[in-house]
Amino acid sequence: MSLYALVSHCLEKYVMQGQHDALRNWFIQFEGVRAAQENLPADKADPELLAYKERTSHSTDAQDSIQWRHDFLLRKFFEAAPDIEQKDNQRLFSHEQRLAIFRRDRGTCQVRLKCQGVKCEWDAWQADHITPWVQGGKTTVENGQVACQECNASKGGNA
Repeated sequence: MSLYALVSHCLEKYVMQGQHDALRNWFIQFEGVRAAQENLPADKADPELLAYKERTSHSTDAQDSIQWRHDFLLRKFFEAAPDIEQKDNQRLFSHEQRLAIFRRDRGTCQVRLKCQGVKCEWDAWQADHITPWVQGGKTTVENGQVACQECNASKGGNA
């Protein structure tokens, strides 16, 4: 359950594309170290891993125990993979950003996957991230473009 919470948190807050191997390798390594600690006497074991063991074996459903485990695993993962980029907190373009994008692009679809650059009406277009938000693209006018609804729907987060 703790691993699920860690992965869910990372997918929501961080750019995880291309990081799946890092996460898998870290977890396998972490579990190997954790398992090796089980055989050590308490005075020789890592105090943090002893605390982790305590919180995974006693009062496992207490909110503070769950939060402690989540924070611990998150910290350990980012110690091993410090360069993972945080996603922009702002997912959607503001009204002012949309207006600036629409004016700059003259209301013309820039994506052109399903059209040849149609002229969009104000209420029938979408502000699209050039570098997708899930890949670390920022929600800025510079990273925005006009997309007709059909092109934006076909683009997804991959292009």
